[in-house]
Amino acid sequence: MSYDPTEEIENAIDGIRGEEKRDYMGEIHNSLHLLPEDEQKIIWWYFMEGRTLQDCANELGVVVSTVYKKKNNAIARLQKILGVKK
Repeated sequence: MSYDPTEEIENAIDGIRGEEKRDYMGEIHNSLHLLPEDEQKIIWWYFMEGRTLQDCANELGVVVSTVYKKKNNAIARLQKILGVKK
């Protein structure tokens, strides 16, 4: 089963209303689901929950350097998906 951050994202952007919220939610949701599950979790934990790389590594049962690489790979993928970088 794939990680689905939809509910957590909705709670995080609760102050945004209406169409803007729907657009924002759709863009994030679609983008995150294009990432591998471990990258989805790392991006969510690190950027949205403010967890450390060490905490993410502990959760995934890997070393910090692996999380660091996966985080950077995920950022590069998201930038490409969202058209920030080619």
